[in-house]
Amino acid sequence: MRKLIILLLFSQMFKYSAAQDIDSIIDVRDSQIYKIVTIGQQFWMQENLNFGVRIAGGINQANNSVIEKYCYNNNESNCNVYGGLYQWDEVMDYSPSDTGNPGVIRGICPFGWHIPTDDEWKELEKYLGMTQAEADLENTWRGTGVGTKLGSGGTSGYNALYSGRVSSSGSFSLLNEYEYVWTSTEYDDYAWRRCLNKYANDVGRWNTFLKSYGFSVRCIIDTSQFSYLSALDRNFRTISKMEFTDEKIADTLVLVNSSAGKIINITSINTTTSSFKVNTSSSVIPPGDSLFLYITLNAVETGIHYTDTLFIESDDPYKSTLIIPLKGYLEPVIADICIITVDTVSGKNLIVWEKDPYAGTAFYNIYREGSIIGQYDLIGTRTYNELSIFTDSTSMPAARTYRYKITAVDTVDHESPKSPYHRPLLLCYNGTYEGVHLHWVEYEVEGKLMDFEAYELYRGFDPNSLTKISEIPADVESYTDTDSIAQKKTCYYRLAGKITTPCCPTINKKFDIVFTHTFSNIEDNKLCAGCDVTPPTVPDGLQATVNGNIITLFWNSSVDDSGVEKYNIYNENHNKIATVYDTTHVFTGLEYDSTYYFLITAVDLSGNESGESSMISATTHEITGINDFIQSQIIIYPNPFNRSTTLRWNNPEGNAYTLYITDLSGKVYRVVEDINTSEYVLKKGELPSGLYLIELRGSEIYRGKIILNSNSH
Repeated sequence: MRKLIILLLFSQMFKYSAAQDIDSIIDVRDSQIYKIVTIGQQFWMQENLNFGVRIAGGINQANNSVIEKYCYNNNESNCNVYGGLYQWDEVMDYSPSDTGNPGVIRGICPFGWHIPTDDEWKELEKYLGMTQAEADLENTWRGTGVGTKLGSGGTSGYNALYSGRVSSSGSFSLLNEYEYVWTSTEYDDYAWRRCLNKYANDVGRWNTFLKSYGFSVRCIIDTSQFSYLSALDRNFRTISKMEFTDEKIADTLVLVNSSAGKIINITSINTTTSSFKVNTSSSVIPPGDSLFLYITLNAVETGIHYTDTLFIESDDPYKSTLIIPLKGYLEPVIADICIITVDTVSGKNLIVWEKDPYAGTAFYNIYREGSIIGQYDLIGTRTYNELSIFTDSTSMPAARTYRYKITAVDTVDHESPKSPYHRPLLLCYNGTYEGVHLHWVEYEVEGKLMDFEAYELYRGFDPNSLTKISEIPADVESYTDTDSIAQKKTCYYRLAGKITTPCCPTINKKFDIVFTHTFSNIEDNKLCAGCDVTPPTVPDGLQATVNGNIITLFWNSSVDDSGVEKYNIYNENHNKIATVYDTTHVFTGLEYDSTYYFLITAVDLSGNESGESSMISATTHEITGINDFIQSQIIIYPNPFNRSTTLRWNNPEGNAYTLYITDLSGKVYRVVEDINTSEYVLKKGELPSGLYLIELRGSEIYRGKIILNSNSH
C-alpha cells in the first residue's frame, strides 16, 4: 500500500526540559531540515524559516498564491545561512492578526507550526528570567541577561542568527549585528516584533517599523500537535471542528499516522448523540498511512442547530484521544421568487420575492443563467432591509427570455440552496394574414408552467399608452387580433399573466406594493423582436453501450438558430424519463437481463421541442467470469494529486475497461470507455477538489480512491 507522508516527521519524541535540543524536523513542502529546541513548555525552531521563492529587495511581496522571500543582499546563499526575510502580510499568509488567539494563524510556517504571538514571546522571555512588568514594557530594551540566553550559543538553545533586515525601499543592513523577528500580533497599523543585538544582553520589544520591512520568522509548534495521530480535512488541512449544512450534509475526516514505525490502533469512535453518523471500514493505521472517516448529519428537522462531539480513542502513546466538535444546521426555508415581470418604465426584467421574517436572513443573492446552460451567475445582492425587488439592468426582454434564481444568506453567512428557476413571458409577432398573429413563450418555473388565472392582452398605437383588448384563457398560447385598423398600421402589444396569489415584496402586506400580474415585453406588429418559433433539428446518431446493468446513451448534437438548451429522453411509451444538458447520459442500477427502449428530443432556448429521434433498444446482462473486487492490485500515483495521476492495473491481454469516477454520494462525474491498456493517465480537467471513488470494469473490477488537492501554496 502506498503511504501518504503528509505531515512533518519527527526523528524522536519531544521531552520537556530547558534548552533541550530534540533533533530535527523536515518541512515536506521543500524538504528543508530545521533543528528544533524545547524551552520551558514551548517548542521552537532553532533556525530562521527559509521557505519560498526569492524576489529582489524593494519589490513588495504579493498575495499571489506564491510564498516569496528576500535574501540578504539578494544572495540566495545568505538565505541558506540566515533564513529568509519577509514582510508581515506575507508572514501571515494574508490572514487576520493573531491577537488574543495564540496558535490560530499558521501563516507561512510548516504544517503543525505557527507564527508566535506577542504573548508567546513573553512566555519565552519570562521563562528565561524576565519579570511580567519587564515583559510588558513597550518600544524599549528590557530583561537584562535574557538577550544573551537567546543569542548565538546562548544557554536557552534559541540560537539567534543576527540575520539583519531589509527596509521598504530594499536597503539591506545590520547583518551579523541584529536579528528582527516578527510576531503575529498587530498594534494599530504596525505589528509587534522582537529585536536581538549581538552586543547587548537584553531584548527589544517594538512596534515602530512598517509592516513592509523584511524581518526573520521563527516558528513555534502548535500545542495540539504532540501526537502521532492527526485529524485533517479531505484537502489535508488541519481541522479543529466540522460543520454541516444543506449543501454539505456529509464530509470526510482523514486520520493520519505520522509515526515512522508504530501502527496506530483505533480502539473506539463515538459520538454522544445520534445526530451524526460515522462510518469507517478499518481501525488500524500503518505508519505514515491514513484512514478515512465518513461523517453524515443525521438531522430530522430543519431550523435546529445540532451539536455533538466526535471522540476518537487510540493507542497513540502521546495523545490517546482526539476530540472534534460537530455542528449541523439545515436551513428552515428556501428563498423563492414570487414573480418576474417587465418594468413598464425601464423595459427591464424585475425579479420580485417575499421576505420571511423568521429566517434570520441578512441578504439575498440574485442569479441569472449565463452562456453555459445550467450555470447561474451572480448578478446582484439585496440586503434584508431593502425592498425585495431587483432590476436586471442588462436584460433585453424584447429579444430573449432568461432564467433566474435567488438564495438567502443568513446572519452567520450560510447561503441557502438556489431557488427553482423562473423564466418570464416572451411575446412574439408571427405575421399578419387575416389578422395580427401573436404567440408567446409561456412563463416557466423549474420546468413547469406557471398557473395563471388568465391572460390579458393590451394594445395601442403608442407603446406608452396601451389598453386592454381581450382576456385569454390560461391554457392558450396564441392570439389573432382581427381588428382592421391593427392590420393596417403599426400597433404595440403587451401580454399580462394574472397570478393566482398576489406577491408582496416586503413583510408588511397592509401598506406595501402588491404585484397581481406579470407583464411581458412590448411587441409591435411589424418586426419580430427575436422571437423563435422554429424547433431544433431532430437528434440523430442515437447509440447505446451496455456494461452489466449500466447503459450509456450518446447521440449527435441538434442544430438550432437560437441554441439548443437541453435534451429529453423518453421510453417506448413516450414517457419522459430524463432531461440532460449534454449529448450523453448514463443509466445505472438497471435490472439485469432486461431490454430498455429510448428515444431523444431536443429543446431550444425558446422552449421549442423537436420531433422524436429513432427509437433504439439495449439489453442489460449479468457480468460473468469476474473475480472478486480487486483493490490491492490497482496502483495510483501520485495520490493525492493536483493536475494528473496515473492508474496502473493488471491487463496483459489488453481487455477493454470502462472507468467510472463518482463522489461519495454516487454522482457520476466522468466515464471513460474502451481503455485497452494496463495504464491510464487521469487528468484533473473540470473535476473540483475533493475525494472520489474510482471503478474500472472489464474482465475484472478494480476499485480505489483518489484525492484531488485544491490549488494553494
